[in-house]
Amino acid sequence: MNSQTVVEALRIPDRLKVSTRVIGRTVFRQNAPLAPAELRALEDGLTELRVVATIRPSEFMIPAYTDDVREYHEILIMRGNLKSLAVADKIATVLHRAIPYPLIAVFDLPTGGVCLSVAHKRNPANNQGRMVVESSNSVVLSGQGTAVALESAFLASLDVSGLPTKNLFVMYQAVWDRITALRASAVVKVFGVPGHAGDAAELERALTEYESVAREIDGLSSKAERETQMNRRVEYNDQISRLLPRQMAAAERMRAIMAADGVRD
Repeated sequence: MNSQTVVEALRIPDRLKVSTRVIGRTVFRQNAPLAPAELRALEDGLTELRVVATIRPSEFMIPAYTDDVREYHEILIMRGNLKSLAVADKIATVLHRAIPYPLIAVFDLPTGGVCLSVAHKRNPANNQGRMVVESSNSVVLSGQGTAVALESAFLASLDVSGLPTKNLFVMYQAVWDRITALRASAVVKVFGVPGHAGDAAELERALTEYESVAREIDGLSSKAERETQMNRRVEYNDQISRLLPRQMAAAERMRAIMAADGVRD
Protein backbone atom coordinates (compact mmCIF):
# COMPACT_ATOMS: atom_id res chain seq x y z
CA MET A 1 0.00 0.00 0.00
CA ASN A 2 1.36 3.41 -1.00
CA SER A 3 0.07 6.80 -2.06
CA GLN A 4 0.15 5.84 -5.73
CA THR A 5 -2.34 3.05 -4.98
CA VAL A 6 -4.79 5.58 -3.55
CA VAL A 7 -4.31 8.04 -6.41
CA GLU A 8 -4.86 5.28 -8.96
CA ALA A 9 -8.07 4.26 -7.16
CA LEU A 10 -9.55 7.63 -8.14
CA ARG A 11 -9.24 6.56 -11.79
CA ILE A 12 -8.20 9.97 -13.05
CA PRO A 13 -7.73 9.77 -16.85
CA ASP A 14 -4.04 9.54 -17.78
CA ARG A 15 -4.25 12.68 -19.92
CA LEU A 16 -5.12 14.71 -16.83
CA LYS A 17 -2.39 13.36 -14.54
CA VAL A 18 0.67 15.46 -13.77
CA SER A 19 3.68 15.17 -11.49
CA THR A 20 4.67 18.65 -10.43
CA ARG A 21 7.04 18.92 -7.49
CA VAL A 22 6.07 21.64 -5.02
CA ILE A 23 8.93 23.78 -3.76
CA GLY A 24 8.10 24.68 -0.16
CA ARG A 25 8.51 28.28 0.89
CA THR A 26 8.04 29.94 -2.50
CA VAL A 27 4.76 28.23 -3.38
CA PHE A 28 3.21 28.52 0.04
CA ARG A 29 4.13 32.18 0.45
CA GLN A 30 2.32 32.84 -2.81
CA ASN A 31 -0.87 31.14 -1.63
CA ALA A 32 -1.06 31.94 2.07
CA PRO A 33 0.82 33.95 4.72
CA LEU A 34 2.02 30.95 6.69
CA ALA A 35 3.67 31.55 10.01
CA PRO A 36 7.37 30.61 10.35
CA ALA A 37 6.42 27.62 12.53
CA GLU A 38 4.05 26.34 9.83
CA LEU A 39 6.71 26.66 7.15
CA ARG A 40 9.16 24.79 9.37
CA ALA A 41 6.58 22.04 9.93
CA LEU A 42 6.26 21.56 6.18
CA GLU A 43 10.00 21.54 5.62
CA ASP A 44 10.81 19.32 8.59
CA GLY A 45 7.92 16.88 8.22
CA LEU A 46 7.74 16.41 4.43
CA THR A 47 10.45 14.93 2.25
CA GLU A 48 8.53 15.45 -0.99
CA LEU A 49 5.26 16.94 -2.17
CA ARG A 50 3.76 16.72 -5.66
CA VAL A 51 0.59 17.81 -7.42
CA VAL A 52 -0.59 14.71 -9.29
CA ALA A 53 -4.00 15.71 -10.70
CA THR A 54 -6.72 18.33 -10.68
CA ILE A 55 -10.46 17.70 -11.03
CA ARG A 56 -11.90 20.60 -13.02
CA PRO A 57 -15.48 21.16 -14.19
CA SER A 58 -14.57 21.43 -17.87
CA GLU A 59 -12.70 18.12 -17.88
CA PHE A 60 -15.12 16.05 -15.80
CA MET A 61 -18.40 17.74 -16.79
CA ILE A 62 -19.11 18.55 -13.14
CA PRO A 63 -20.35 22.04 -12.17
CA ALA A 64 -18.26 24.16 -9.82
CA TYR A 65 -19.87 25.15 -6.54
CA THR A 66 -20.20 28.62 -5.04
CA ASP A 67 -22.27 29.91 -2.15
CA ASP A 68 -22.00 32.76 0.33
CA VAL A 69 -18.98 31.32 2.14
CA ARG A 70 -17.15 28.92 -0.15
CA GLU A 71 -15.94 28.43 -3.71
CA TYR A 72 -15.12 24.96 -5.01
CA HIS A 73 -13.86 25.62 -8.54
CA GLU A 74 -11.53 22.62 -8.68
CA ILE A 75 -10.25 19.78 -6.50
CA LEU A 76 -6.50 19.36 -6.18
CA ILE A 77 -4.87 15.96 -5.56
CA MET A 78 -1.41 15.90 -3.96
CA ARG A 79 1.02 13.20 -2.86
CA GLY A 80 3.71 13.56 -0.24
CA ASN A 81 6.16 11.61 1.91
CA LEU A 82 5.96 12.10 5.67
CA LYS A 83 8.86 11.56 8.04
CA SER A 84 6.52 10.39 10.82
CA LEU A 85 2.88 9.47 11.40
CA ALA A 86 3.00 11.74 14.46
CA VAL A 87 3.20 14.83 12.22
CA ALA A 88 0.51 13.71 9.76
CA ASP A 89 -2.37 15.75 11.19
CA LYS A 90 -0.21 18.85 11.62
CA ILE A 91 1.20 18.68 8.09
CA ALA A 92 -2.25 18.03 6.60
CA THR A 93 -3.72 21.00 8.48
CA VAL A 94 -1.00 23.34 7.23
CA LEU A 95 -1.48 22.14 3.65
CA HIS A 96 -5.24 22.53 3.76
CA ARG A 97 -4.81 26.08 5.03
CA ALA A 98 -2.16 26.93 2.47
CA ILE A 99 -3.78 25.50 -0.66
CA PRO A 100 -6.68 27.71 -1.84
CA TYR A 101 -8.64 24.77 -3.30
CA PRO A 102 -10.32 21.75 -1.75
CA LEU A 103 -7.50 19.25 -1.43
CA ILE A 104 -7.21 15.46 -1.40
CA ALA A 105 -3.86 14.91 0.31
CA VAL A 106 -2.24 11.46 0.27
CA PHE A 107 0.88 10.82 2.34
CA ASP A 108 3.25 7.86 2.34
CA LEU A 109 4.30 6.92 5.88
CA PRO A 110 7.85 5.83 6.73
CA THR A 111 6.67 2.69 8.51
CA GLY A 112 4.39 1.69 5.63
CA GLY A 113 0.82 2.58 4.90
CA VAL A 114 -0.84 5.76 3.73
CA CYS A 115 -2.56 8.72 5.38
CA LEU A 116 -5.45 10.23 3.39
CA SER A 117 -6.79 13.65 4.37
CA VAL A 118 -9.56 16.00 3.20
CA ALA A 119 -10.88 19.26 4.67
CA HIS A 120 -13.79 21.55 4.00
CA LYS A 121 -12.80 25.21 3.89
CA ARG A 122 -14.47 28.56 3.44
CA ASN A 123 -13.53 32.05 2.37
CA PRO A 124 -12.02 34.29 5.06
CA ALA A 125 -14.08 37.07 6.61
CA ASN A 126 -14.24 40.11 4.30
CA ASN A 127 -12.38 37.99 1.70
CA GLN A 128 -9.08 38.92 3.31
CA GLY A 129 -6.39 36.54 4.51
CA ARG A 130 -6.04 32.79 4.11
CA MET A 131 -8.76 30.20 3.53
CA VAL A 132 -10.37 29.01 6.76
CA VAL A 133 -10.42 25.26 7.41
CA GLU A 134 -13.85 24.44 8.84
CA SER A 135 -13.28 20.75 9.51
CA SER A 136 -10.98 17.95 8.43
CA ASN A 137 -11.21 14.19 8.10
CA SER A 138 -8.39 11.66 7.73
CA VAL A 139 -7.70 7.95 7.86
CA VAL A 140 -4.65 5.69 7.74
CA LEU A 141 -4.64 2.71 5.36
CA SER A 142 -2.26 -0.04 6.42
CA GLY A 143 -2.65 -2.47 3.55
CA GLN A 144 -2.12 -5.31 6.01
CA GLY A 145 -3.96 -7.99 7.93
CA THR A 146 -7.70 -7.98 8.40
CA ALA A 147 -7.95 -4.40 7.14
CA VAL A 148 -7.13 -5.40 3.54
CA ALA A 149 -10.66 -6.38 2.50
CA LEU A 150 -12.20 -3.25 4.00
CA GLU A 151 -9.54 -0.98 2.52
CA SER A 152 -9.93 -2.62 -0.89
CA ALA A 153 -13.66 -1.91 -0.81
CA PHE A 154 -12.92 1.66 0.20
CA LEU A 155 -10.45 2.13 -2.66
CA ALA A 156 -12.96 0.71 -5.13
CA SER A 157 -15.51 3.28 -3.94
CA LEU A 158 -13.20 6.21 -4.78
CA ASP A 159 -13.49 5.86 -8.58
CA VAL A 160 -14.47 9.39 -9.71
CA SER A 161 -16.78 7.96 -12.37
CA GLY A 162 -18.92 6.54 -9.56
CA LEU A 163 -18.93 9.63 -7.33
CA PRO A 164 -21.92 12.01 -7.43
CA THR A 165 -21.64 14.68 -10.11
CA LYS A 166 -24.14 17.30 -8.92
CA ASN A 167 -21.24 19.69 -8.25
CA LEU A 168 -17.68 19.68 -6.91
CA PHE A 169 -18.79 20.27 -3.32
CA VAL A 170 -21.03 17.20 -3.42
CA MET A 171 -18.25 15.14 -5.02
CA TYR A 172 -15.74 16.24 -2.39
CA GLN A 173 -18.25 15.47 0.36
CA ALA A 174 -18.63 11.97 -1.10
CA VAL A 175 -14.89 11.38 -0.65
CA TRP A 176 -15.22 12.72 2.91
CA ASP A 177 -18.11 10.31 3.59
CA ARG A 178 -16.10 7.34 2.34
CA ILE A 179 -13.22 8.26 4.65
CA THR A 180 -15.69 8.38 7.54
CA ALA A 181 -17.04 4.98 6.52
CA LEU A 182 -13.54 3.47 6.48
CA ARG A 183 -12.84 4.86 9.94
CA ALA A 184 -16.13 3.36 11.15
CA SER A 185 -15.29 0.02 9.52
CA ALA A 186 -12.37 -0.36 11.93
CA VAL A 187 -15.00 -0.62 14.66
CA VAL A 188 -17.80 -2.62 13.04
CA LYS A 189 -15.67 -4.70 10.59
CA VAL A 190 -17.88 -3.92 7.60
CA PHE A 191 -17.43 -1.21 4.97
CA GLY A 192 -20.34 0.29 3.08
CA VAL A 193 -21.01 3.58 1.35
CA PRO A 194 -23.95 5.44 2.97
CA GLY A 195 -26.91 5.46 0.63
CA HIS A 196 -27.74 9.15 0.93
CA ALA A 197 -26.70 12.34 2.69
CA GLY A 198 -28.86 11.63 5.75
CA ASP A 199 -27.23 8.25 6.30
CA ALA A 200 -23.76 9.77 5.85
CA ALA A 201 -24.48 12.45 8.44
CA GLU A 202 -25.87 9.88 10.88
CA LEU A 203 -22.81 7.65 10.37
CA GLU A 204 -20.54 10.57 11.23
CA ARG A 205 -22.57 11.42 14.34
CA ALA A 206 -22.45 7.79 15.49
CA LEU A 207 -18.70 7.56 14.89
CA THR A 208 -18.11 10.83 16.75
CA GLU A 209 -20.12 9.55 19.72
CA TYR A 210 -18.35 6.18 19.67
CA GLU A 211 -14.92 7.80 19.66
CA SER A 212 -15.90 10.30 22.37
CA VAL A 213 -17.17 7.55 24.66
CA ALA A 214 -14.09 5.44 23.90
CA ARG A 215 -11.87 8.30 25.06
CA GLU A 216 -13.90 8.62 28.27
CA ILE A 217 -13.60 4.89 28.92
CA ASP A 218 -9.86 4.93 28.26
CA GLY A 219 -9.44 7.83 30.69
CA LEU A 220 -11.47 6.11 33.40
CA SER A 221 -9.61 2.83 32.86
CA SER A 222 -6.29 4.61 33.33
CA LYS A 223 -7.54 6.22 36.53
CA ALA A 224 -8.81 2.88 37.82
CA GLU A 225 -5.47 1.22 37.16
CA ARG A 226 -3.62 3.91 39.09
CA GLU A 227 -6.12 4.15 41.94
CA THR A 228 -5.04 2.60 45.23
CA GLN A 229 -8.35 3.03 47.09
CA MET A 230 -10.76 0.19 46.33
CA ASN A 231 -13.93 2.29 46.62
CA ARG A 232 -12.62 4.80 44.08
CA ARG A 233 -11.63 2.00 41.73
CA VAL A 234 -15.14 0.53 41.99
CA GLU A 235 -16.59 3.97 41.23
CA TYR A 236 -14.49 4.30 38.07
CA ASN A 237 -15.50 0.82 36.93
CA ASP A 238 -19.17 1.66 37.55
CA GLN A 239 -18.82 4.73 35.36
CA ILE A 240 -17.28 2.58 32.63
CA SER A 241 -20.18 0.12 32.90
CA ARG A 242 -22.65 2.97 32.40
CA LEU A 243 -20.79 4.19 29.31
CA LEU A 244 -20.51 0.81 27.57
CA PRO A 245 -24.17 0.65 26.41
CA ARG A 246 -23.78 4.06 24.74
CA GLN A 247 -20.67 2.86 22.97
CA MET A 248 -22.35 -0.35 21.83
CA ALA A 249 -25.42 1.56 20.61
CA ALA A 250 -23.25 3.90 18.55
CA ALA A 251 -21.47 0.90 17.02
CA GLU A 252 -24.80 -0.71 16.13
CA ARG A 253 -25.97 2.48 14.43
CA MET A 254 -22.80 2.48 12.32
CA ARG A 255 -23.17 -1.20 11.48
CA ALA A 256 -26.81 -0.80 10.44
CA ILE A 257 -25.99 2.06 8.05
CA MET A 258 -23.14 0.24 6.30
CA ALA A 259 -24.32 -3.38 6.46
CA ALA A 260 -26.82 -3.33 3.58
CA ASP A 261 -24.23 -3.18 0.80
CA GLY A 262 -21.14 -3.59 2.92
CA VAL A 263 -17.98 -5.65 2.55
CA ARG A 264 -16.79 -7.53 5.64
CA ASP A 265 -13.26 -8.40 6.63
